[in-house]
Amino acid sequence: MTTTHAAKPLSIVLDHVRKPSNLGAVLRVAAGLGARLVLTGSSADRHRRASRFAAVGLEELVPIEVFETLDEAARALRTEGYSLIGTSPRAQKTHWELDVTGPVALVFGNEVGGLSQAKLESLEQVVRIPLAQGVESLNLAVAVGIVGYEVARRGQR
Repeated sequence: MTTTHAAKPLSIVLDHVRKPSNLGAVLRVAAGLGARLVLTGSSADRHRRASRFAAVGLEELVPIEVFETLDEAARALRTEGYSLIGTSPRAQKTHWELDVTGPVALVFGNEVGGLSQAKLESLEQVVRIPLAQGVESLNLAVAVGIVGYEVARRGQR
């Protein structure tokens, strides 16, 4: 079995993610990527049964940090040298066009509204995942996996 990890530091930031099952599934993706998870706002409780069930025990492998706001998390991550990247269906660039030149923090909003325009404008990059006509969005963990593994692929030498 081949293990894939981001060669450069990778953090996944969830802002106000509500569903424990989504949080658990993202924990599973983060474990697969060897990434750190950053939770902001009123995100779901990672200790709830639904979160633990979806994470299939892998939550123990993921370092987790919690911040009151996305602004606080962003300041801390930038101090560590991270570039913050978000997703929006309105972005001009696709996730295949990411600039991955250093540590990356992927920022995802909640399941209903995603990231606000103000939050998107505060990030270094915003990309979209191309979808077939008529498809508006993907499940949160699926989107994290798609963009996260693209970052990992580009970050490896």
